[in-house]
Amino acid sequence: MLVWLFQTSAISPSQLMFISIRAKIFLVLSICLVLAAAFIYAQTDRRHINNNSVVLISSVGCRSAETRTVGTIIVGGFVLTVAHGVAGQNANRIIFADGETTQASITVIDSDLDLALLEFDQAPLRSPVKPIKFASAKPGESVTFVAFNDQTQFARDAK
Repeated sequence: MLVWLFQTSAISPSQLMFISIRAKIFLVLSICLVLAAAFIYAQTDRRHINNNSVVLISSVGCRSAETRTVGTIIVGGFVLTVAHGVAGQNANRIIFADGETTQASITVIDSDLDLALLEFDQAPLRSPVKPIKFASAKPGESVTFVAFNDQTQFARDAK
């Protein structure tokens, strides 16, 4: 059967050996990548949550690609975020943890402090939006931050 395969195909035995080694290398690399991804995922200590005071901001404009960053709803219904995530962009889509979206415009931006304040173009359906509650941290106290991985919100302890 093997002789027939070599006679009927353009693959020589040395080429078959080469393909076999390449396939083995590919398999080993694939397994390593899967294990590395699993290890990294396990190290992130993600707790999926649904906090609509923390939002994902997807911005488009003069940059060549969409930018994505996280913002926090603060008193007054504004969104506080980093300036480098929205600077130069002209359309900012706010995505809440439950999937609702709305548009916002940059009200104030300070590149030196790397802060930007966005205002909703129109009130979200869940209006009024509840601002996040800030608290004072004590030295040595654990802190948790909320972020997004693609469209999924998660919490992670700061280290």
